[in-house]
Amino acid sequence: MTISDQPARNDTSNDDEKNFAEYLRRHPDFFQRHAYLLTGLVIPHPTSGQAVSLLERQVIALRDEQSAGQRKLRELIRNARDNDRLNRRMEELTLYLFSQRNLDELVENLPRKLKNLFDLEFVTLHVGPEQSALAPGASDGNAVCPPALTADEKQWLFGDDAGDVESCALLTLNRGKATEPFALLAIGSTERSRYHPETGTHYLGQLQRLLSASIGQLHARPSP
Repeated sequence: MTISDQPARNDTSNDDEKNFAEYLRRHPDFFQRHAYLLTGLVIPHPTSGQAVSLLERQVIALRDEQSAGQRKLRELIRNARDNDRLNRRMEELTLYLFSQRNLDELVENLPRKLKNLFDLEFVTLHVGPEQSALAPGASDGNAVCPPALTADEKQWLFGDDAGDVESCALLTLNRGKATEPFALLAIGSTERSRYHPETGTHYLGQLQRLLSASIGQLHARPSP
């Protein structure tokens, strides 16, 4: 046998194992009809490597499956609770925005309100259409989580806190349906993995649209 023959032999062996495993799945009574084969089976323990009985190995496998299922269930419950908590906070923010009567006051108080309501570490709001240059594409309800910012960019966004910010999300806020940006909202975190390009931005986009709608309404409202 040459070296070139070895991959073909291995492929054949793998196919045979797959076919045999599939046969056992289709015929679960196989070992009932061929009980003598069980005496020759050697099944190692998954951690110690010592031989165990087929029944014991089945119990271990079932226990592992149950543990994995319990972990998945706990994760689903935790995610559901997090989403429920976030939805309640979004509702509270909506009521707060509806109560506002002055755009200047909203601009002044919004960063502090968002920090307290959503337990955010750093929040800044930069008013002016030119401020959105750092977040191209952060419009139409799309938040941007830039992979990296220069030291000067972080300094401009977060001021004295720039050295502590490891990741951030940028939201361009419009005056309702106006196409010209009104302000840039920057949310920062000390966790490098908190905001990154692969981060889900559903709630950030929802926040962006909600704030833009409120700003648009206040901007269109005649001064008292």
